[in-house]
Amino acid sequence: RTYERGTGVPNSDLVLYVTASDEAGVCTDGVALAFADACERDQKDRPVVGFVNFCAEQLNLDRESVATRDVALAVHEIIHVLGMSESSFPFF
Repeated sequence: RTYERGTGVPNSDLVLYVTASDEAGVCTDGVALAFADACERDQKDRPVVGFVNFCAEQLNLDRESVATRDVALAVHEIIHVLGMSESSFPFF
């Protein structure tokens, strides 16, 4: 779905899109659990839009895994969106 340009999301600093798909080439190696990056930056090079994709085949939705590994994985990927990623290094 495509929307016309508007004023954005009110009262927000970052819009994060989250998906769980194996369609992306990164997930086809059977090793990657997820990947993430910033998609758009503001005039001061701060991330304002980002994405996290979890490789669906690698997710383990049992209660113990969700409480430990998958939460840590989500935090790790969000940190990439916030600036700790190869694409952001030139801005530091």
